[in-house]
Amino acid sequence: MITLSEYMLSQDDQEKVRSFIERLQNKEETPFKACPLYERCAAPICPMDPNAKHRSWYSNEDVCSSSKFKDHNVVVTQRKISKKGSEGYFTYEMLNRDIVVKKGIQGIDPDIPGSVERKGQNVIESLYREREESWLKGHPEITMQQRRRMKEEGMKRSDALKRYREMI
Repeated sequence: MITLSEYMLSQDDQEKVRSFIERLQNKEETPFKACPLYERCAAPICPMDPNAKHRSWYSNEDVCSSSKFKDHNVVVTQRKISKKGSEGYFTYEMLNRDIVVKKGIQGIDPDIPGSVERKGQNVIESLYREREESWLKGHPEITMQQRRRMKEEGMKRSDALKRYREMI
């Protein structure tokens, strides 16, 4: 076994390496690793991940398949969007909303114009924030009143369809 001193590290650097290794060995399990599907899951946004708010998702990527989170707002919205085959990416904030998902819904364009790219990381981050804010304004959340009205209208259509089928 090779010791740290054989790597010609200074005493200070050896201590830093030991400290780092010790932290890794004593590292607490992250909450999302407790999921039974963790080892085979490829979903970029995990409802158990404490950093999920900083993640993004494309409609062709996996969605959490844990039955524990089947009714989680983000998972429900992801499933709706993935059926539509949308382009662009969706942030956690975009997905964690009660919105109507229609055919043609688009995420944020990940491409950066060359003129913006040359201006630096702060300008790029600002551009992405503007794009997200614009998307959020264009896709307002549904209120409970709107949800009730939509359900009632659906029930009326369903009843009308049943009566029509009985007439045939």
